[in-house]
Amino acid sequence: MHVDDPFYPPMTYHWVWTLLAWVAILAVLAWAGFIWWRTRRVRPTTPAGPVPIHPGWRLARAKHDTMTRIDQIVWECEQGRVDARTSHRELSAAVRAFIDDVSGATTSRMTLSDLGSRGPGLAPVTHVVLQLYPGEFGPDPARPIRPAAEAAKAVVAQWH
Repeated sequence: MHVDDPFYPPMTYHWVWTLLAWVAILAVLAWAGFIWWRTRRVRPTTPAGPVPIHPGWRLARAKHDTMTRIDQIVWECEQGRVDARTSHRELSAAVRAFIDDVSGATTSRMTLSDLGSRGPGLAPVTHVVLQLYPGEFGPDPARPIRPAAEAAKAVVAQWH
């Protein structure tokens, strides 16, 4: 006797759909890994910051660079490429940048009275800036640059 069983087992999916599901999951994980790898913060393998150097070498290099800049300013002024007022301004900026670099002071924004109130350490700079002020701000635009440049070079050469 034959019995009709009304129960039918569920149908299974084809094996290709399982394979495609695993490929999609692996693709999403690979994409997330790629995004993480491309956007992660890379730590440098060498120590951060410049290599420490001997302070005397740094001062000598700063002196040389500033002296070269002063000579360039004087040459440009004497060739007529830059007027005397601008040359005095650039000379003041060069000397102040040198002092800022080697001493850590922020002289680039100081007035003459600010420089004078800082004590005897900045007295030579005050003297040079005092010589540069008439050329920068005075009514006479034809003030010679060479005496002020020589005073600036003397301050840079004697700085310790």
